[in-house]
Parts: sequence; structure tokens; C-alpha cells
Amino acid sequence: MSSSMKKLFSVLLALVMVFTMTTMVAFADETNPSEPATSGDNAEGEEGATDENSQATTEGQEEGLEEDSEESEGKSEEAVLLTTAAPEESEDDGSVSITVLHTNDVHCGIDGYSKLAGYRDQLKEEGKNVLLVDAGDHVQGEAIGTLTKGEDIIKIMNGAGYDLAIPGNHEYDYQMDQFIKNVEDAEYPYISANFRKVDGTSVAGMESYKIFEVEGKKIAFVGISTPETYTTSTPVHFQDSEGNWVYTFNEDTADEKRFYPTIQAAIDSAKAAGADVVIGVGHTGMIGSKDEWNTQTVIANTTGLDAYIDGHSHEVVEGPDYEGTDFLNKDGKKVTYVQTGTKLANIGEMKIKIAKDGVVSIVTSLIGVDTLTKENEEVKALVDAAHQKVEDYLGEVVGTSEAELVINDTEGKRIVRKSETNLGDFNADAFKYITKADIALVNSGGVRKNLPAGDVTRKNLTDVNPFGNEIVKIEATGQQILDALEHGARNYPEENGGFLQVSGMSYEVYEDIPTPVVVDEQGAFLTIEEGKERRVGNVLINGEPIDPNKTYTVGGTSYILQLSGDGMSMFKDCKVVSDAYPNDSGSLVEYMTDGINGLITAAKYGQERGEGRILITTKPAAVEPVEEPAKEAEVPTKTDEKETAKPAASGQAASTTTSTSSGRAASAATATNVPKTGDAENATLYVVLFASALGTGVAAAYRRKLDKAA
Repeated sequence: MSSSMKKLFSVLLALVMVFTMTTMVAFADETNPSEPATSGDNAEGEEGATDENSQATTEGQEEGLEEDSEESEGKSEEAVLLTTAAPEESEDDGSVSITVLHTNDVHCGIDGYSKLAGYRDQLKEEGKNVLLVDAGDHVQGEAIGTLTKGEDIIKIMNGAGYDLAIPGNHEYDYQMDQFIKNVEDAEYPYISANFRKVDGTSVAGMESYKIFEVEGKKIAFVGISTPETYTTSTPVHFQDSEGNWVYTFNEDTADEKRFYPTIQAAIDSAKAAGADVVIGVGHTGMIGSKDEWNTQTVIANTTGLDAYIDGHSHEVVEGPDYEGTDFLNKDGKKVTYVQTGTKLANIGEMKIKIAKDGVVSIVTSLIGVDTLTKENEEVKALVDAAHQKVEDYLGEVVGTSEAELVINDTEGKRIVRKSETNLGDFNADAFKYITKADIALVNSGGVRKNLPAGDVTRKNLTDVNPFGNEIVKIEATGQQILDALEHGARNYPEENGGFLQVSGMSYEVYEDIPTPVVVDEQGAFLTIEEGKERRVGNVLINGEPIDPNKTYTVGGTSYILQLSGDGMSMFKDCKVVSDAYPNDSGSLVEYMTDGINGLITAAKYGQERGEGRILITTKPAAVEPVEEPAKEAEVPTKTDEKETAKPAASGQAASTTTSTSSGRAASAATATNVPKTGDAENATLYVVLFASALGTGVAAAYRRKLDKAA
């Protein structure tokens, strides 16, 4: 740097220092340290005031509730009081108390039935009025159901003393003739308001509702079945041999709204018959259920229900609300909601008190079956006989597992219907091994129970795939496979029984992209909505990108590859290459014994979330091509060449330009025009201008100090 430039920059530095010191002096006295800071004190005071106000408000609300309760004593017979306080026992006040015990989604978890029956016996011995009802899905789920097509489950429920049940979607899994036989063998009625033949006649004599009269009061139960049954059971079970629909769940059509009106008609009919209380018993569910058919929507589109005993989604809900949310009916009135979970881990207990003037109070609770001690010995004998039947056939040890293969995470929450698991991998690998197909697809709803570490028996593998579905190999295009993956992932992050576990391939689900899938009235795949982006991508088959126009062989159950199960209608017309294979659980046994020589290794199947075949992520941002900025021609300077800065490499320059905003890029462009070394005249001008600005700033600061002093 030349001596003249050094002098100029020395002057500039001195001016900056003067300006800084003057400004600090001018502003030092602007805050008076003797004045106390108030923001913190005020915040503390406000918080204390809020707590007092909150307490006062709560007390006021409690008083208001008591007043409302007193006022309700004079209301008409239609009035319903939902309360969390236990109803008083019936004495001489003219009221009637009824205890409703309820179960749902037992799925062949038969060990708890003897204690359930024992608890029912105990309440009756105490003089209580007791009714026992089930909200569906009891004949399927483990080997005992598959071996006897549900018949042994019906025998056990008869022994336990059930008063009523509704069919869940899995009651139809053994085909319609067996469903009707099971209904007819039951010593209790099955009801459903919306399941009928297409001509409107009932199936196996099932009515829409059932009324029980207790001490002169009438309690009605209305059965409600999900239209998802078409796809979550097997669609062809509801059709004739030519594919015509024989049975209906009265779902809406393009021309007619039928679902809610059908349910409302049953409620109205029950009330017209004199029902004092109307309880919905539904297999509709919440998590994973279609919005238009889930329980909250059913309640919101009807009136007259006092409570709703639910199933289908396997949730544990003690009530009266759903995870803090009140379910309001069409008139804005609260409806008590309950669900017990699955596998008879809990018994629901609903205590209903009908006062002399018709006011109804309802309180709900859940009882852990493992907390009960009294057993009904007759029911226990039926359960033991069923277990023995299973053990005689399925007790053979067929191999060993070094790891537990799961459908649930470590907290016990089911994950197999929305993510890859090691059991899903094992199941898909078995179907691929049996069929020798390019890939295998497994609907996660068919993967039912964990496979424990240690000895593996036929029963263990039958419990994993308890449906007895046929295994087939078909030919399908890459496009059909892509559509199936898209359909399976459409509900994420909610569950979907059609979420596909895979073998021989991998794929990604982009959770930030809404599903583009369009389904029909029964929930079957129709198409991809035009103009919408797919949420499934990076699909690889045997390590290569899938070709939509190529034909691949696909192994799996006939349920999804032929019968449109879980709405997989894209495969229904595909060519069947072969169906000469064992059924689903038999395929697991053969893969276990022959495919992996009786050993499930931790090296291959030890990770709970599988091998990484399915990745849940967000869609990667598109990488745009980078354009390098045009370089300005530089005028040679008088400086020594050694002082001239070297230009950045092209890649680095491009990276810098790409990562900056347009404003910062503009600033960078301006910065390239600063005075060059050797331009002494221009530098002098910059120093003079800067000094003028500093002078103005100093003067302003000094004036503010004088004003304050005055």
C-alpha cells in the first residue's frame, strides 16, 4: 500500500474512534439507573393474579355445574345427564340402575373369558342388573379361530353369558355361509342397523336394534357396522359368483345418502318403541378409520344416542370423552364414548342410572382382566378344551428365533400398519420364497401377532397369519405395483391394514405430500387424482428403479392379489401364474423349515424396524442447475501483480451464489466495485464523504445531550 493511502486510512480510523466515544457519552445518561426495573415485577404479579383468578373461576364453574344439575331434576324424560360421578345405588327413590359390561376386538384372546364370566356372576350375586355385550371381531385372530372357523369362540361366548353382539369386519372372514352358521349357533342375538341384503331383507335374522326391559325401564342397543368391512374383510364374500353385490352396509352412493339416515332410522325406531336409554354398539373405530365412517362422524350426524360402545380401532378409551374431546351429536349434545382395546385385556363397565323422572346418568370405567380373581369354571373348561385342540395340532416346534419379531414398538403401540417391521420383512420374505416371484407384497393387516424369541411352533406362525388365505403368484405391471404402494400409504401417519410390507424391493413414503389416491364408495382404489403429486417414490425392485411399463411377478395372498382385499382393486384382473402353494401360515412354516433351515437369525431380522426396505421421510428438494454469474472485465491497475486478489474457483463461486438470497447476492455484486488499490483520488473522495457523515452524527449526539440537560 502506498504512503498516501496509509495516511488517508489513518485519518479515517481516527474519525471512527471519535464518533464512537462521542456517541457512548451522549447515550450513557439516557437510562436513569435509580429508576427500578418493572417488567419482571409486573410479570410476577400478573402470574399471581392469574392463579387467583383461575381458582376463583374454577370454583365458580363448579358451583354452576351444581346449579345445572339441580335444575336438570325437573327436565323431561328425554333429558340426559352425562356425569363422571358414580350413580347412587337404587334404593327407594324410584330409580333403576343397570350395569353394562362390554368387550370389543377380542380376536380369539380367549384366556380372559373365564374371569369376565366370573365378574358377571359376582355382580349378579350382588343383586345388580347386568347386561354383557360385544362390539365385534371375536372369532378371528389366533389359531383357535382359524382351526374351528370361529365355532369354538361362539361356544365360549355362549358359556360366558353374552346378551348381545354385533359383527365386526372379521366375523365374515370364513365366508358368508360360515358367518351365518356362527350367528345361528350363538345363544345371543347379533344386531346391525346397516348390514342387509341389497333387497333390504335381514341377514340370518339380524335386527337393527335390541331392547332389554329392566325393572320397567327400557334400554336399547343399536348395532352399527363400518362399510370398510368390504375391503377389510374380503370383498367377494359379499358378492355372488358373477361379481354382483348381494350384501350392503348401506354406505352412501353417488345418488343417495344412506349411511347416516339408516342409523338414524334405527335410533328413532328404538325410541318410538319406548326406549329410555339408547346405546350405540358400533364397529366403526377412530384411528385408521375413514373420516366419513368413523365414530365421531357417525355421532355428529345423528341424534338420540346416549352413549357409544365402540370397536375396530383397538383403542383404550375409558370415557366419557375421547382423549379430552367431547363427541357431540347433531344437536350439540355430548355422547359418552368408550372402547376397551383388544385381546380382552380390559372389560368395560358402564353404569347407567335412570331416575324416576327419566333423567339418565352414565359413568364408565375399565377393569383390567388381570386384576380379577374369580373365574367361571364352566367357561374355564371350554377355554382349556380349545387350547388343547390347538396344542394337539400346532404344538410342534419347527425352528428357533434369535430375536423377537414384532408388530408393536417397545411401548406396545402397533406400528406394522404404518411402517416396516422385522416381522413384516419375515412374512414378505416367506411369500417370496414360496412363490419364487420377483417381489412379494404383504398387507400389514394380515400380520397379527408378535413372533417370540426362542422356540417357534406351528401355532406361533399360525398366530402371525391366522386367516388361512391362499397364496398366489400373479403378473402385474410396474404401474399397478406403484398404485398399490400408493394406496397402501394413503392413510399415513394413521394406520392402514393395506400398508404394504415388501420383499425384493424398497420404497419411500413422503409424509409431507398429501395422498393423491381416489377410492370408490367401498374404499377400493379407483385412480390417482389428476394433477396431484404421488407420495410414494424411489421405488426399487432388486436394486433397480421400477419400470411402470414392465411386467413383474408378484407373490402374496389371494386376498389382495385377486379379491381386492384392503381395496387393492388394481390387481383384480391380473393373470394368475400359479396358486399351487400352502396357505399363508403354511407358507411361513415352509419358509421356516426349508428356506432358512429352522433358524431366524438376529443378523437378518434383529432390528425392530426391519432392514430399511421402507423409508418414511420428506420429499427431497429438487436440485436446480447452478448458473455462474457473468464476470466483469477488470481494468488493469498500477499495483504490483502480487497485490492483486486471485479470483475464486468456479465451483466455489457457484456455491456461494446459490446459497445466498437475492438481496445478499446484489450486495456482493456491489462490493466488487469498491475502489481498487492505487486509485488514490477516488479513495480521498470516499474519506471526505465519510468524515462529513461522522461530523453530522457527532453533532446530533451532542445536541441530544444538551436537550436532556435542559
